[in-house]
Amino acid sequence: MSFAYVKNIFLVVICLFILFREGTCAFACSLLAATGDRLKDGGTLVAMTWDVPRNIKGELRLVIPRKGSPYLGLFPLQAKNEGNIVAGLNEPGLVLITASVDSKPSKKGFLRRCSLVETILRSFGTVDAVIANTNLISNAPPLFLIIADKSKIALIQIGSHGRYAVDCIENGLLYQTNHYTHQNLLRENEIYVENSILRYNRLQNLLANQPTHFKVEDFLSLADDRGNGPDNSIWRWGSSEKKDRTLARWVVYLSKNSVPELYFRLLNPGNNELNYEIKTDNAFWTEGIE
Repeated sequence: MSFAYVKNIFLVVICLFILFREGTCAFACSLLAATGDRLKDGGTLVAMTWDVPRNIKGELRLVIPRKGSPYLGLFPLQAKNEGNIVAGLNEPGLVLITASVDSKPSKKGFLRRCSLVETILRSFGTVDAVIANTNLISNAPPLFLIIADKSKIALIQIGSHGRYAVDCIENGLLYQTNHYTHQNLLRENEIYVENSILRYNRLQNLLANQPTHFKVEDFLSLADDRGNGPDNSIWRWGSSEKKDRTLARWVVYLSKNSVPELYFRLLNPGNNELNYEIKTDNAFWTEGIE
């Protein structure tokens, strides 16, 4: 794996270059995290699958901003507005994964979403620091996020007009798809999204049959699950060309005793499947990797 250095006024971006097509981004995702006593060796596990229309491609970028923490991110590639980061891991060890709100008719707010995610990755190193910044969250557009460090995970469901809910735990599981599940935000669901509900139920069923203590291999298996058909599984391949399919898998292990590890899979249309295991040590954040 090689990275090329690209300089502009504000930052250096180390890109895994992939050809791209013009398109409108969709952010259907299945999100999952476990921490504390739910892991065999402690620490935290985070997983996301990213579902998009078939014309969308993606890339990994290592972003080194002029101010703030470097971060590795998953981005859509499109001719217009390439800023909609989907998932990220920063140098202090904070992981962030996102999912769009498909139960609302409006798709506006992508630029503000990008700003929120990038601000968190540049500016914060712990879950507690993020959720303490209530103004940042309440001013964000509707969005679902799971943020994680090596000792804590939080699910943030952001509604409209400054409404939001946070579930933060040190031991246990959190998961989310593309509709509101927090009791205080159920009225934010304006549209019935069957696919999101079926994937959410699928996650519940899979987790009910998992071991008490998770390993990396368990989360990789969960993210690759195809047991609920082409359109409603955690890993979707689509029943027709018009149906969304899973483009990428993002799994991060935050160990108590070593550097974060990313297990990444990408299936860009027209390109070979890419699989990477990346240890984010000090050299990675300054030099990238070969």
